[in-house]
Amino acid sequence: MDMIPIATPLHRVDRYIVARMLSVEKGVPRIGARLLDADGRQVAIVTDVFGPVTKPYLALRGRWVDKYFVRPRDLLKNVGR
Repeated sequence: MDMIPIATPLHRVDRYIVARMLSVEKGVPRIGARLLDADGRQVAIVTDVFGPVTKPYLALRGRWVDKYFVRPRDLLKNVGR
């Protein structure tokens, strides 16, 4: 399975995890995208994308892991250009 590293967690706010995107070069995950851990298991869902266009934050529902991955089909291409 092809997976792209997408974000690292920063902190929790209520029932959400706030994560910082690593890069927007390959795209931004769509709302509702399923995020995976390094083993390919679903661990979170994107509920919001916010912040600066060049390096946005993600609001996630799910489990805390060291790094989140996404499948290429769940990315929106050419966002913010």
